[in-house]
Amino acid sequence: MLDDYLWEILKLNYDLSSTSLRKVGVWKPENLTFAHEIDRGLITYPLFNYFEIFDLTTGDILYGNQSIIKPFDAVYDDNLDRFWLIDSLGSLYIVDPSANEQFAGKIFEKPVQIDMLDDQLIVLDIEVNGIHIYDTSPTQVDFIDQNEAGEKFTRLSLFRVDDINKHIYFLDKATNNNTLYKFNIEKNHLSTIYQDSLIRTFDINKQDESIWMVIANKLNSDLVQLSSTGQRLVSIPGFNIPRDVKVNPYNGNVIVADITDQLNILKAKVFHYRSSTEIGSFRTYGDPFKVYIE
Repeated sequence: MLDDYLWEILKLNYDLSSTSLRKVGVWKPENLTFAHEIDRGLITYPLFNYFEIFDLTTGDILYGNQSIIKPFDAVYDDNLDRFWLIDSLGSLYIVDPSANEQFAGKIFEKPVQIDMLDDQLIVLDIEVNGIHIYDTSPTQVDFIDQNEAGEKFTRLSLFRVDDINKHIYFLDKATNNNTLYKFNIEKNHLSTIYQDSLIRTFDINKQDESIWMVIANKLNSDLVQLSSTGQRLVSIPGFNIPRDVKVNPYNGNVIVADITDQLNILKAKVFHYRSSTEIGSFRTYGDPFKVYIE
């Protein structure tokens, strides 16, 4: 997980009972991605105009790069053995495992998230409130910026990729009407899954296509599981300010990073759930804001 208060990258064991790796960031980290086959990770530090590639086993810095302004997010391409990296100024880069970059074009306005579905790049651009779909040439093959009724999205904030069922899920935080959409990339079909003004964040269980989302109330927040059609299945109350939720792609377990308020002192905890049963937790005085499961 990434901590944007202590500037740390933490690797926790399965039941969250201990830390197996603690890596101090050179600045406030923004995003992290993994190259599994070569045990490499890439961290972006946009406020420092820097990204680094490190060893996932030891945490050692292997390579750094300060030639890209505002590197923001990246994804590893197994077929090319390269990272695709976006900066928040609109450019796309190809980065090799030694952190050497190749400019691929200024083709966005303000991209903040990139992922892959098969051999296609999925990019969220908050300046145009749209989802770009590119092949790896890179050439744009699709662009999603409006709902089923032809209305433009208001404030896209996050997407998740389901590479098993070939779906892209994304959240539009319109005023008083946050909406979760599902786009079938093979059928080119968009559908509304769920609407609630209090949706904070979400993730997808690719095995059964259920959806785990945080419903953020003023006094407390709920972790809610929805069916693939948007019906409520499970609700876990008692969270304060959940920052992130992630579903384990192998067994469907759920990790939630939350800030709890105890005697007016904010303390962070990370919870691990199997369905509605807590099987572990981790306490920190930092601020874990992004969780990764690999």
